Amino acid sequence: MRSSPEPEALAPGRRWEAQIPADRRKRLGQWLTPWWAVEAVTAEALRGLGPNPVILDPACGDGRWLLAAGRQRPDATLLGWDIDADALSAAAEVAHHAGLQVRLSQRDALVGDEQGIADVI
Repeated sequence: MRSSPEPEALAPGRRWEAQIPADRRKRLGQWLTPWWAVEAVTAEALRGLGPNPVILDPACGDGRWLLAAGRQRPDATLLGWDIDADALSAAAEVAHHAGLQVRLSQRDALVGDEQGIADVI
C-alpha cells in the first residue's frame, strides 16, 4: 500500500503533541505514530470486516488511527478513549476537520471489562 501524505486534518494533533512536556509524554506513552504506519496497519486490521463495524481505539491520542479507519471504512462506528482530556480535545478537532463522527470518552482502557463492544481494536 502506498502511503499518502499526512492529512491536514491532523494539524490539531501536531499542535497538541508540541505542547506536551517530554516527561509527561514519556510517563503517558504519548508518541504519535507516523501516518504511513497508521495507514498500513489500519488497512490490514480492517481487512475482512463485515458491514458497519464498530472500531475502538482505546488510547486514541490525537485520533489519527480513527481518522485512518474512518477514511478506509466510512460505514464504521468509531469510538475513541483516552485518559488525557487534552488528547481528546485534539481528537475531537481532528475528527471535526475530517468530517468524521467519532464518540470520544475520557477513560482508562486498562480499567474495566469491556469485552465485546467492538469488532476491532
